Amino acid sequence: MISSLAVILRDRKVLLIKRGLEPHKGHWCPPGGVIDMGESPEEATVREVKEETGLDVSVKVKLGEVLGPITDRYLGVFLCAVEGGVLEPSLPEVSDARWFPYEELHRLKMPPFIMEFLVTLNLRELENPSGSPNEG
Repeated sequence: MISSLAVILRDRKVLLIKRGLEPHKGHWCPPGGVIDMGESPEEATVREVKEETGLDVSVKVKLGEVLGPITDRYLGVFLCAVEGGVLEPSLPEVSDARWFPYEELHRLKMPPFIMEFLVTLNLRELENPSGSPNEG
């Protein structure tokens, strides 16, 4: 695993960034990036989310791995929760960051391997694993 991605959910929406540079320029993706030497995948996820979105997150659980088409290497995918910060993309490789309702994901320009992975996840269940009554 050389990179990590963060799945961040809130109010039946998922946070995605719009890539400003290649690879996948102009595509919507979960925030994430390369794992630095000596850094755990979880640490990289937290750092990349902060750098790309301005949000502070905590890693809750590893959701799996997805094979990246460019490097043919696996990207770890982690479910994260927002702990603080302000949504404010600041790096040149991120041109926008927004919360999208789950049902709108299929309309977005997204790398196919990311879309396939997100579709396989039950985002509503991940956001509300207890099935509490306030999920309505």
